[in-house]
Amino acid sequence: MGVTWGTNSNRRYYALQSAPLENLRFRGVYLIWQRTEQGGRRAIRSGSGVISERLDDHYSTFGDGLFVTWARIDVEWIRLGVERFLHNYYQPTHNERAPDVEPIEVDLPW
Repeated sequence: MGVTWGTNSNRRYYALQSAPLENLRFRGVYLIWQRTEQGGRRAIRSGSGVISERLDDHYSTFGDGLFVTWARIDVEWIRLGVERFLHNYYQPTHNERAPDVEPIEVDLPW
């Protein structure tokens, strides 16, 4: 499934602390990660919900040094399936759970 992943005007991903929360008041999925010493990426958290609220909560928990992207998905059962797919694919280090639904594959942000 094709989705549009959120980036800034230079087509770069946002640092979590600088994501434009005022423009993200919609439902979708998100992925938070950090850069590794080897130059790769390690997923920290994936999830779904109202993006602005979820990212604000996670910034309060994790702080600086992380990056984020998101995709708008309005239909709940699709959103939950995509959340499950992201969880299975990236295996984030700080996810508490993933929805118990069939995964729905999407184009990955990286």
